[in-house]
Amino acid sequence: MAEGVGERLAKLEEDQRLLTGKIDEQYQTKVESASKYRVRLSGIALLNLFTNNGTVDSTDFPAVALKRSTLAPSGNFGATMRQSEVGIEVFGPEVHGAKVSA
Repeated sequence: MAEGVGERLAKLEEDQRLLTGKIDEQYQTKVESASKYRVRLSGIALLNLFTNNGTVDSTDFPAVALKRSTLAPSGNFGATMRQSEVGIEVFGPEVHGAKVSA
């Protein structure tokens, strides 16, 4: 019977180590608010990379492209971060039955 208690104790210690590791992992990846109210951060970063060979009328959205010539530059490269979004949602206290949020 003493072995059963020892095995259960070893299992509990192993479970506690596993849970402590998971909590430590979450602590490293979360974003915290300095206030006592819950804050949700969300968003998406959209990165567009492009390259053009030859001569174009507009670098990032060309309508006319001409082939490379000996006097023209060999092309270009660029990037944009258009259409990226960042969202912040704050959940405040309940005041006289009304939930406050922003």
